[in-house]
Amino acid sequence: MMPVIYILGISAVGAYVFQGILGFIQIKHFTKIYGEMRKRGRVAIGRKAGKFRAGTIVMFTIDEAGIILASYKIQGTTILARFKPLVGFEGVNILSLEKKLPCVRKENKLTQATIMDAVTIYKRVLNGEIIKAKETPFASLATRLALIKYSIQLKLRKGVEK
Repeated sequence: MMPVIYILGISAVGAYVFQGILGFIQIKHFTKIYGEMRKRGRVAIGRKAGKFRAGTIVMFTIDEAGIILASYKIQGTTILARFKPLVGFEGVNILSLEKKLPCVRKENKLTQATIMDAVTIYKRVLNGEIIKAKETPFASLATRLALIKYSIQLKLRKGVEK
């Protein structure tokens, strides 16, 4: 009979591998939708991470005049979430989107914020700004730890120089 710790370890590894497979499928789905949208025009993407609730990503296909041709959103807390059409935005100029418009107002608050994030990022790109990716929580922690280490090293050097 196998000890319980081995069964727990095998179960944990199995769950990790299963999650990785589902994550790969979700990324593949994103790539497919994004590729289809990109063939039709430029794509504006807005995102809002949900720390303790569902995160949301919104993508708008835009023509040269800024008119929305297609829109999709993904919202969920698990890797099982999929992109779904976001109806009511086709034919609207992305630069005219604001929270008071009926097509935006009918969405939940997180989706509204995500839509406004897409508009903000689109405006920044139009102005020639390069959008940097946000740091992940682990990368942010690593940066903070590196800063703490550096400040300790500085203090130690000052102590030795005296």
